[in-house]
Amino acid sequence: MKFQNLLTKYAGILVLALLIGLNACTDDCASKDCGPNSVGCEDGVCICEFGYFGEFCDQIDTTSLCEGIDCGPNSIACESGICICEFGYFGELCEQIDTASVCDTLDCGANGIVVQNGLDCFCECNDGWEGDNCEIQSSLNFLGIYTATSSCDSETFIVTVEESTIIEGGIKFINFSNLVNPTDPNLDFVVNASVDGTAITIFIVQDGITVNGTGELTENGNINLTYTLTDEDGNEQSCTDILTAS
Repeated sequence: MKFQNLLTKYAGILVLALLIGLNACTDDCASKDCGPNSVGCEDGVCICEFGYFGEFCDQIDTTSLCEGIDCGPNSIACESGICICEFGYFGELCEQIDTASVCDTLDCGANGIVVQNGLDCFCECNDGWEGDNCEIQSSLNFLGIYTATSSCDSETFIVTVEESTIIEGGIKFINFSNLVNPTDPNLDFVVNASVDGTAITIFIVQDGITVNGTGELTENGNINLTYTLTDEDGNEQSCTDILTAS
């Protein structure tokens, strides 16, 4: 009887020891899936890669991912270890210029071309056009009827400025400098000119007369012209005309 009690006592101790041992050998990480952002598992705890945290390393530590990253002056911010670049830049540290995209949004239409200077883009307009997108026809600013005086003529005369049918985006002066048309005195002497912004350029040979000169549209809407007249015999005459808007 004494022996049976002793056996029962030690059997209980043995079972208890076995249970403790089994518990000690249990792998707490065996059934735990820490996901792709972990480097391992210890004692049932997921060891996360740099930049991640959480029980299963499933949360991003956006602050720590940007530690030590200098995105430079061309960046807006750093998010999750990635530099967010300003428009026109790309690269790991926003150090490269994206020349293709800088001018993507600029449309100069059919009257100009896009010109890029570093990160600056602008429209270079064809003669006779102006505006940020070359949408304004310069010649329209010149059109009208003017009262004119000339250093080569003592009389006051009327000059009409219309759109040129010869020079694209240009203008034409009807009764230019009050000259007599050598072909037909009953017809006005007409001179065509190109314009660029407020500037005027004249160079024509017409009816034996060469007209070579420049001009400008002033802020008050008048036109000043300086030019040289050369006839077919080579005789020259320099003139200055002032056209006052009527």
